[in-house]
Amino acid sequence: MSSPRKSARLDKQFEIKLAIFQRQLKKYIKDPNPEVIHDIRTMYRRLEACYSLFPRFWRNAKSEKYLKLGKKFFSANSQIRDTDIIANKLERLITEQTTHQDDAMRLLQDLKLQRTTRLASAMRLARHLDRLPQPRLKASHRLLMQRLRKKAQRRSNTVSQWVPLILTAQCKGEDIHAIRKQIKKLCYLLELITPSNKHQELYKLKQIQHLAGAINDCDVTIEYLNDCSNRVPGSAELARMERTQRHRQYVRLTEELKETTWPMASIET
Repeated sequence: MSSPRKSARLDKQFEIKLAIFQRQLKKYIKDPNPEVIHDIRTMYRRLEACYSLFPRFWRNAKSEKYLKLGKKFFSANSQIRDTDIIANKLERLITEQTTHQDDAMRLLQDLKLQRTTRLASAMRLARHLDRLPQPRLKASHRLLMQRLRKKAQRRSNTVSQWVPLILTAQCKGEDIHAIRKQIKKLCYLLELITPSNKHQELYKLKQIQHLAGAINDCDVTIEYLNDCSNRVPGSAELARMERTQRHRQYVRLTEELKETTWPMASIET
C-alpha cells in the first residue's frame, strides 16, 4: 500500500478521537437528527478502532467503562438509524409511486413511534456517557504500530477469504453484512495512518463498503415490510419493489469485487 501520511502519533490518536467523539456527543444531546446520528456512530467506530490497538495491560477501569457504555450507545443508535433508513425509503416510495401510498403512510406513523421510544433510551445513555470522566491512556507508539500492522493484515486476509462466497449464487444477506463489517473495521484501522483520498486501496474498500451497506439497508427494509404484511396489505408490493432495488445494488457490488485484485496488497504501515 502507499506510504503513510504525516499525522498524529498513534499513542496520541486515542485522546484526539475521544475529544472529537465528546464534541459530537454534545451535538447529539442537543439535536439527534439523522445526520448527527450518522456522524457520532462513525466517530465511535473510529474511537473503538484506535482503542483496539491498546493491549489490555495498558487499558484501565475508566477506559473500559467508557467504551462499554459507548458500545451500548452505538447499538441503540443503530436501531434508530435503521428506523430512519426505512422511513426515508418509504417517503421516497410515496413520492415516486402512485399505489399503496396510504399503506406507506401507516407504516411511517409506526416508525415515528418506534423512533421516539428508541431515542428516549439512547438519550439516557448519551447523558450518562457525557457525565463519565474522560479516560486517559498511555502507550508505546512503536508497539501500537506493530499491533496495527497485524490487525490490518488479518482483516485484509479475512475479507479476501469472503470474496468468493459473495460472488456465488449461494450468497446470503448475512454473508454480505459479514464482509461489510470486516471491510469497515479494516478501513477504520487504515484511516489511522492514511487519508482515503491518498490511498487507492482504502478508497476502493470504501466503495465496496458503501455498496454492501446499501444492500444491508434494503435487507433491513424488506424484513420490516415482511413483518408488516399481515396488517398492511400493500407492504408486500413495497417489499417487492425494494427487492428489485437490492438486486441492482448486488450486481454493482459483484462488479466492484471482480474488478479488484484479491487478495489486496500487503498492508505497509
